[in-house]
Amino acid sequence: MAISIFFISCENTSKSDNSDEDSTITQLNEDETRLFYLVPSPEDLFEFTSDAQLIFNPDILNKSENVEKYIDTKSKEINFGIYAADLAYCAAFSKNQETVEYLHVVRTLSDKVGISAAFDESLIKRIENIDDNKDSLKTVSSDTYYDIVTFLEKNDRVGTLSLISTGGWIESLYIVTNLITKYQANSASIQRIADQKIIFSNLILYLEQNKEVEYVSKTLELISPIKQIFDELEIVKIETPKTPENEGQIVVGGNTRINITEAQFKKLKETIAKVRNNITTNNVTL
Repeated sequence: MAISIFFISCENTSKSDNSDEDSTITQLNEDETRLFYLVPSPEDLFEFTSDAQLIFNPDILNKSENVEKYIDTKSKEINFGIYAADLAYCAAFSKNQETVEYLHVVRTLSDKVGISAAFDESLIKRIENIDDNKDSLKTVSSDTYYDIVTFLEKNDRVGTLSLISTGGWIESLYIVTNLITKYQANSASIQRIADQKIIFSNLILYLEQNKEVEYVSKTLELISPIKQIFDELEIVKIETPKTPENEGQIVVGGNTRINITEAQFKKLKETIAKVRNNITTNNVTL
């Protein structure tokens, strides 16, 4: 995920032969590219919701008043990720009132986990002056998320970033799987969920790189039931079909696709819901 950030970083890595400053910038952008590639963004997962004509359901959200239930730092951090995904969901459906509500929840919770410095004055003004324009809602919510990710990385808070990323990804998939009421093998929505196998692998990789932090290793245990399901999904090769244009030519390569059966989808939906509800009801010890 975070594909837009990935390409932006790549475009900025050009440098002149004699510029030390450009070399430094190149290294920074390479580091940021690695980070944003590994850390999933909830905003990207919701890009397809409008296209699939899925209906906004406010009952899926983690209620804003639940924020008072989270006492210890670790539960605040992982639920920060939950709320960040809820924010992206509201923005994706252009729900102005809900977007502003969850922007304020995220900002309030940032004070409690010590990352309020990520909200600089310009970002705060954008939040306060946000209107009901869809692009504005999505841009501000996305920028908020990436500012937080960058802040945590620069301040070497990999444990906090691990929990926030995990919470955001879990809530994203929880929302999407609950918006789909009927399994259709060839639907774009089902395929996008199957494709999360790759994104989830990136999240696992990021967590494993930091598993020396005690509660990061416990987070890996928390999501292990989800990993078992994704491990079962089959990756199949799709051969390039013959056409009049390539007839008689040697066609190199082909595409791959990740398959998810109806039974696997239902199992994934149930497992995601169980893990997510344990987190939001504060029934998880990290």
